Amino acid sequence: MKLSCMGTGHDDGIKERLSRLKAILDRFRRMAKAAWRSIGESRQSEERQARLAAIVEYSADAMISTAMDGTIATWNHGAEMLYGHNAGDAIGKNISLVMPSCRQLEAGRLIEAIKSGKNTRIHDTVHMRKDGSLVDISLTISPIKDREGKVSGISLVAQDISELKQAEEALKKSYYEVERQVKERTSQLSTIIEDLNAEIAIRKRAESELEEAKAQAELYIDLMGHDINNMNQAVLGFLEMAIDALQSRGTLGVEDTQLLASSMEAARNSSKLIDNVRKLQMEKAGAFKPVVVEVGSILREAKEAYQHVSGRDVKINYAPEAACKTVANELLKDVFSNIIGNAIKHSTGPLVVNIALSKVTMPDGAYCRVTVEDTGPGIPDERKQKVFERIGKTRIEGKGLGLYLVKTLIDDYHGRIWVEDRVPGDYAKGVRVVVLLPSRR
Repeated sequence: MKLSCMGTGHDDGIKERLSRLKAILDRFRRMAKAAWRSIGESRQSEERQARLAAIVEYSADAMISTAMDGTIATWNHGAEMLYGHNAGDAIGKNISLVMPSCRQLEAGRLIEAIKSGKNTRIHDTVHMRKDGSLVDISLTISPIKDREGKVSGISLVAQDISELKQAEEALKKSYYEVERQVKERTSQLSTIIEDLNAEIAIRKRAESELEEAKAQAELYIDLMGHDINNMNQAVLGFLEMAIDALQSRGTLGVEDTQLLASSMEAARNSSKLIDNVRKLQMEKAGAFKPVVVEVGSILREAKEAYQHVSGRDVKINYAPEAACKTVANELLKDVFSNIIGNAIKHSTGPLVVNIALSKVTMPDGAYCRVTVEDTGPGIPDERKQKVFERIGKTRIEGKGLGLYLVKTLIDDYHGRIWVEDRVPGDYAKGVRVVVLLPSRR
């Protein structure tokens, strides 16, 4: 029993010592692993720092670090290549070493900006090489912080952008040159267009004048070929009838004498038409010079010309309401003579013609208003506008050149003319011709 107890106590002691030894060994292993891990991490950190240092040292960009007062602390190979200063010459000097005199204050402003806690700034500037030449650079500035997060220095990365600047300048020059050429070509094109427009305007004016001359020529041909021919046919017809009467009876009676009178009237109308054509041609050629005329006196002369109409009971009344002047030429009398003559010619039996003159104000100015109204057969509504048209375009039987000449002259005087019923709504009770001529003091 004692051996057994003794044996049991001895075994328990061994187990306890073995358990302690195992714990010590486990702790040693953990410590060894931690040590090896720390050594490995340290080596990796050193390797990373070495690689980073190599990258910085041999970067093509200039990488510089300075103290907070601007003293250069590091100067890589890129900085040597960019500025021409080797590291030994540059380290320990102020960063103003690379600043041209015109930018010396820039270094101080950059340092103050970093001290105030501003983040990385990138801007283009100009630095100076060792030989005094200037170089365009893109500068990146950022703070260097210690383990506690405080700013302990400044990092500067400078990149040569001279070629980029030259390319930009070349592009600008090219742009300005292209712009200049575009403006020059645009100016030349504008001149060409102006010349072309001027030539087109001249051609159009020539074509218009040619068309107008052609229209005038056609008008004269129409008149000569139509109205004069009709009048001549009437003259021949009346004379033939008179000759037949003379041959059959050996004498001419009262009715036969009227045939001769009608022949003379037709011949006179033919001569008057020729005279009107001549006047129209001269007026278009500018032969009649415009002058200031008293409209009232022109109307009195026109009235007197028709005061006595052979074989007709014609009464012409003229009642001017006010004196009025206008700018016209000597053909103004023909205007009113034609209007009065038409009223007599295109009516039969007793006739009353009333002429009135007044001065009126229209939205576009003051006018002399002349009305000539008659108690003749009137003009239907569908024919009122056509009475002023040219013979060759729309033939209004018996109107001849008269009212076309009138309309042409009134247009040249910058006036207006129209016809209306003497009694509104009943054209058969006569017509009223209204003429407006610009008033002149």
